[in-house]
Amino acid sequence: MREVIFGSPELEGFLDERAVFLDVVRGWGASTERRIEFDSGVRVEGYTGFYGGGPIVDMGAFSYSQSPLTLGMIIGRYCSIGSGLTVQKTVPRIGAFSTSNVAYERGGPVMRRAATLTSLPDADRSYRVVHRAPVIGHDVWIGMNTFLGRGVKVGIGAVVRDCSVVLDDVPPYAIVEGNPASIVGFRFSADIIERLLATRWWKRPLDQVVGVLTSDVESAIDDLERQQPGVLAVPVVTGSDLIGFSR
Repeated sequence: MREVIFGSPELEGFLDERAVFLDVVRGWGASTERRIEFDSGVRVEGYTGFYGGGPIVDMGAFSYSQSPLTLGMIIGRYCSIGSGLTVQKTVPRIGAFSTSNVAYERGGPVMRRAATLTSLPDADRSYRVVHRAPVIGHDVWIGMNTFLGRGVKVGIGAVVRDCSVVLDDVPPYAIVEGNPASIVGFRFSADIIERLLATRWWKRPLDQVVGVLTSDVESAIDDLERQQPGVLAVPVVTGSDLIGFSR
């Protein structure tokens, strides 16, 4: 369920304590004029940045976005999202008589004025083909001015280069670019990718991760495979927490 609250110093302080940041410059979340949207079931881990404004969505630790995101998106840990991201809107049934929003929308000034011309039937909600918002895996890098289709899944470790139009799922550790985006390579060989995925390093404590960040990938994997995995512990903000600031 979509929820809306307004910014306040209390909200900003609450999020700051949990290392969830709504702008590079303090004050974004404190503004009483700022509407903040989210789904009631949202779950945000600490050490995240919503630097582009827009809704708060599911996001894992050490991820950030410089673009406004779309309600329903799920973003893993250690992701980097550049500015200018666009997510496909829901679309009408292509085989229907018309694609006009007159069939499925009733809000806004245009439809209110149209209702004075004729008796409008109830909106036909089945007219729209609704797909889930994109799902972004862990350690994904998305460049500037990219487009993501509805329902697209971007796999762990993938790289989406600037200005790409992604209409199909992206496999783990693939590099994609173009319009429509296609795979131009993989970051590592198939056996290295398999080993990387098996380490599930994004779930590990931060000290284990930063300890191998500057190593070459094979040495890093060797180190991770020798260690007892452990679990990353970070603060969490839920939709229920945020709803508390609407009262």
